Amino acid sequence: MVSLGLMDIGQLLSYYLVFSLMLLTNSNFSDTFSKVSTSLSNATWVGEASMVFILAINRFMKLIFIKRSLF
Repeated sequence: MVSLGLMDIGQLLSYYLVFSLMLLTNSNFSDTFSKVSTSLSNATWVGEASMVFILAINRFMKLIFIKRSLF
C-alpha cells in the first residue's frame, strides 16, 4: 500500500503539477522536458495499474480461501 501511495504521489507531481505550470505560463518549457514529464507520468500510471491489479488478485484469493485461513 505504501508503494501504491508513492506511485500516486509520483503521478500527481509528474502530471498535474508540471502540466498545470505549463498551462499557466503558456509554454512547454522545452520539448525534452515535455517528453520526460510525459514518460514519467506514463511510467507511474503503468506501475499504479499493475499494483492495483495485484492487490485485486490478493483480495480475491483471500475471499476464496477464507475457510482455510480461519483455522
